[in-house]
Amino acid sequence: MFDIEKALVKSKALIIKSSKSYDALVKPVSTGESFMQLIVYDDNVTQEYIQAAYVNALASFEEHRNIAKSIGLEFLLYAAMTDQIDYAIKKMAPKQGKPFIIITNDSELLKDVEKHCRLSPFNPKASSRAKLMETLEKMSMARLHS
Repeated sequence: MFDIEKALVKSKALIIKSSKSYDALVKPVSTGESFMQLIVYDDNVTQEYIQAAYVNALASFEEHRNIAKSIGLEFLLYAAMTDQIDYAIKKMAPKQGKPFIIITNDSELLKDVEKHCRLSPFNPKASSRAKLMETLEKMSMARLHS
C-alpha cells in the first residue's frame, strides 16, 4: 500500500533550483531512486506543482502502474500532464539559453550542473489557490485513461 505521508516527506525534501540560461551539456539523470530532471521555467510551475508531480510518480512506481522506467521520467510525465513520453519531453525540455528549473532528490547530482550553469533558489510567482487546484486536478486526470 502506498504511504502518502512518506511520499510527502520525500517531496518536501526535493532540491529545486533555477537558472536563467540552459546549457545543452546539462542532461537529466536517473539512477535507481536518485534523479535530476530539467524542465522549462514556466509561470505555472510552483513548489506544490513539482511536489504533486513527484508524489504521483512515486505512487505510480509503488503501485506498479508507471509508464516510464525511471522515476525522473515518470515525474516528467506527471509534470507535463500526459502519458506520452515524447510529448512530455517536447513540452517540458528546456531550450538552449532559456530559463529552466532543476529538480533533484540527490544533491550530488547538482555538482556537474554547477560547472555549466549558475543556479539560484527557485522562487516561483505566487499562484492563486483556485489556479493551483485546477492545475493539480488536470495532473490527476491526465493519466486516468491509461
